[in-house]
Amino acid sequence: MKRLENLLDDKISIGRIINNHGLDGLVKFMPFTNIGEMVFGLDEITLYNPENKEFFMSRVEEVKPLNRFFVLKLSGLKSIEDAKKMMGFQIYVPYEDLPELGEDEYYMFQLMNSKVYYEDGEYIGVVEDVMETGSNDVIQIKGEEEVLIPLIKDYIVNLDLDNKKIVTKRIEYYEED
Repeated sequence: MKRLENLLDDKISIGRIINNHGLDGLVKFMPFTNIGEMVFGLDEITLYNPENKEFFMSRVEEVKPLNRFFVLKLSGLKSIEDAKKMMGFQIYVPYEDLPELGEDEYYMFQLMNSKVYYEDGEYIGVVEDVMETGSNDVIQIKGEEEVLIPLIKDYIVNLDLDNKKIVTKRIEYYEED
């Protein structure tokens, strides 16, 4: 039997409920992913509110797109009052439910907290954030100073997701005299 604090051990948050939608218990869901098939494939889910440490288990009965959000019908929610109580809850799914990735693909959460080094072995810091810029992702590294490195083959020498280690080339900056 799992202890309450271990319910999220094998799960990943894929988004957050940000509001109610209508009067019939529907909720507005903001995904943390751009993989629509993940949201449309939701079935049994674990919901957790990090602010008040509450859990809720439910089943997704229906999913509708709404601009960059989704409207979800969750079993057990029948009214606007029920839906409003769900604001702030994050939806968690098991890692095994994540879609398979192709070669050279990764999930952003896999990069978080990776140690980053230059090719010569100098330690830079730890990946604190991954930013989507449109043309490519950029890792934000927190160390003695903040460093931004584009996640492109021109800079990334080795990306070891299993050992959470990234080796990168130095970026040469142009400085005016």
